Amino acid sequence: MTKASFSWVYIISNTLWILGLAEILTAFGWHDFLAHSRKRKLGELLRGGSFLKPLYLGLTLVAGGLALSVHGAILAVGFAAASFGFIYIFIIKYVARGRKTAGDDH
Repeated sequence: MTKASFSWVYIISNTLWILGLAEILTAFGWHDFLAHSRKRKLGELLRGGSFLKPLYLGLTLVAGGLALSVHGAILAVGFAAASFGFIYIFIIKYVARGRKTAGDDH
């Protein structure tokens, strides 16, 4: 009998993009619920930080997971670049802005 073997890299990479997709879908669902319960337009809520933060983090996980799971070098580099791009956008929009706002209190 042969021992069944599997690669942990594939399990981790698929887990990453599935969790990222779940985060994105959860953010959409939650904001759709908020739009209906608060009688506001969905587009208005989707432009806010409470939606964009989980969106960028979810897109980072999706792109990072796909970068680890594809076999072609060009696709892997493209997904890795997209993942780093989403991280950069998140840091510029939310982390750096938070520091500027906190520093303006002096």
